[in-house]
Amino acid sequence: MTVSYRAIPCIYTAPELGAYTAYAILCTDETGTEIARLEDFSPDRREAEAFAARITAGQLDPIHLIDAAEDFLCLAYTAD
Repeated sequence: MTVSYRAIPCIYTAPELGAYTAYAILCTDETGTEIARLEDFSPDRREAEAFAARITAGQLDPIHLIDAAEDFLCLAYTAD
């Protein structure tokens, strides 16, 4: 099965922030059927799109989406 990931804008609300836009990661199969979705991945469109492109190119199995996202964000936001 070939999968495709993409970043999609969504509006979320949080008590301390109010309404805000962030990007979810959507995984679909070759027919366009939604396989998985990771909500509220990042408020940064470029970051979300780069992650989606990387995991699409690598054909990440959707079962590993949360772990891959955690690794990606830890590397992006952990100081050396």
